[in-house]
Amino acid sequence: MSLVFPTIGTSARLTGGGTTGAIQVPYTVTGVASADAAVVALRDYLVLNVGNPPNIGSLVLDDISAEETTVNTYECTASWKTYAARDKPASGESQFSFELGLEPTRVRHAIGGIQVYKKSGVKDWQPELLNDQGDGQIPEGVDIFEPTYEESKTVWGPTEALTNEYRNTIKRLVGCTNNAPFMGWDTGEVLLKGVSGTRRGADDSELTFRWGVRHNQTDLEVEGVTGISKQGWQYLWPRTQMVRQTNGPAASQVTHVCVATVFRSGNFADLNIGV
Repeated sequence: MSLVFPTIGTSARLTGGGTTGAIQVPYTVTGVASADAAVVALRDYLVLNVGNPPNIGSLVLDDISAEETTVNTYECTASWKTYAARDKPASGESQFSFELGLEPTRVRHAIGGIQVYKKSGVKDWQPELLNDQGDGQIPEGVDIFEPTYEESKTVWGPTEALTNEYRNTIKRLVGCTNNAPFMGWDTGEVLLKGVSGTRRGADDSELTFRWGVRHNQTDLEVEGVTGISKQGWQYLWPRTQMVRQTNGPAASQVTHVCVATVFRSGNFADLNIGV
């Protein structure tokens, strides 16, 4: 059983003409096996004796530290600061950012036709794929840079909201696409790429969510194959066959276009950061 009692030595300060301030109160916690357990015990004590949340007037509980002095006994310090002194967003606020850039991708098909120039007297030849050498081999294509769009949202909230269940939900959804409209994007256009989190104080946490966006496409055409539909993060690839052309060598031509789902989908509403 843990015991908590205040230690003589409370300190306070005011700055900026009394507009901002801070209070530090030392406590002794006994009967606990670790510093983390001491922090939890002190916070529970403050909730019971100060309030929930354990704020003092306009001062917000900002941090609890613990240092072991003897076996199972810790000297702890609880710190309260005004919002201005903390210089951190308030719980419930959020911040949105986005980034446009380029990422490499390999392509084998030109947008539109391929213009061919030749020597005088050489037979006409028209390649269907990029880097086709006309030797019967499937061409490798070429690396280009495509625009990529990424967004992130940082939210601030109470530390107790970071339950094991919620953390498991985050782990389950990273690497998934959205199975319903999310943050203004249609189903299948968003891929959750990562989530990072920080505990900012005794009653405060910070979570940043990052996702990439690719638009859904309908009525695509690839080298004569029409009516293709593809969600943003689905994978598309063509099937090519060697076809001998009249008065010319065999050349690769697209006969089929395949579209496959390669990412699991999930309910992003479970993130609780808006839809």
